Parts: sequence; C-alpha cells; structure tokens
Amino acid sequence: MFIYKIGSALFVAIVTAAMGWFGYVESTGSLMVEQTTNAIFGIRFLIGCVPALCLIISVIFINKLSLGKESFDNVKKSISSNL
Repeated sequence: MFIYKIGSALFVAIVTAAMGWFGYVESTGSLMVEQTTNAIFGIRFLIGCVPALCLIISVIFINKLSLGKESFDNVKKSISSNL
C-alpha cells in the first residue's frame, strides 16, 4: 500500500507540473478561466498520448518475456513443490 501511495503522489506531482508547463490556469471560486490552446493540447496529450505510450512500452516488455507452455509448466512444478 505504501508503494501505491508513493506512486500516486509522484504521478499527481508530474501531471500537475506538466499542466503548468502547458499553461493550464486553475479556475478559482466562481471565476471561470478560458484555457489557452496550449493548455488544451496539454490536456489532450496527457489524456491520450501518454497512456498510449505506456501501453506500447508495456507491450514491448511483455513480448520480451518468455511466456510459453514450458515456462508455465515449470512455474506450476515450482509452486507444487513448495506446498
């Protein structure tokens, strides 16, 4: 749970910093702020491109794993021998 909290805190800090770099201005109270085109681009980039990039990177790493019937059987044998 501790690692999850640290990861979440880092993620929020990075996204907040990135939104600032793109020029995002937070609305306060009843004052609505119209966002610049750079801020809107930043929102779209962080919502669309960053998750897609993470997906691509994870697929690359998953493909490098040696997952097959033989390795699965080895894992099953290892688990059953430890019980």
